[in-house]
Formats: sequence, C-alpha cells, structure tokens
Amino acid sequence: MGSEAAGSIEERDPMQERIDDVLAAHGGDARSAIETLLLYGDGVVDSLSFGYLRGRIVTRARLSRREGKVP
Repeated sequence: MGSEAAGSIEERDPMQERIDDVLAAHGGDARSAIETLLLYGDGVVDSLSFGYLRGRIVTRARLSRREGKVP
C-alpha cells in the first residue's frame, strides 16, 4: 500500500507552477495575467529588434560579412 500511495502523488509540472504563480500574482484574473505577459513579450521583441538593428546581436550572416564572405 505504501508504494501505491507514493505512485499516486501527482508530480507538479514546472510550467504549470509558473502559470499558477502568474495567475496568483494577478488575483486569478486570467485576462490581466495575459495582458502583462503580452506587454512583457512586446518589450523583449523591441529590445531584440533594437539590438539587431544596432549591430549588437551577431548572426551567421553578419559573421560571414565580417570574414569577407558575401552570402
């Protein structure tokens, strides 16, 4: 019986825990949580785009041009 009890304990998925944390931080308001995540995602995209345009993000194509290889 002891092994059955140990096997029946549901393991928590780390992603589900993160989702629960985000929802709890917004008082269970899913719309508010989604809005915050979308705003955060937009900020990350803007940051990456700015870094790419300013030459701060190195890509294979950029490395090839630096080495004198024209793609």
